[in-house]
Amino acid sequence: MQSAQIKVDYLPKTKKQLALEYDISPATITKWCRKINIDTQELLTIPEVKLFYKHYDYPEKNVVVSRG
Repeated sequence: MQSAQIKVDYLPKTKKQLALEYDISPATITKWCRKINIDTQELLTIPEVKLFYKHYDYPEKNVVVSRG
């Protein structure tokens, strides 16, 4: 049986950093942020990053699968 273990860095992040995590453009991150009322002028705060991950799930490349 496999279980997924998710390692997430809850740090302030730029749109560019989130875009790299999701392998999409910063413009798409801006659109996604607007949909959930996150101001995207500068750095996303820790609560905004948490909200973003909660709404859009964690990027797949940050999911570490461990055998348990």
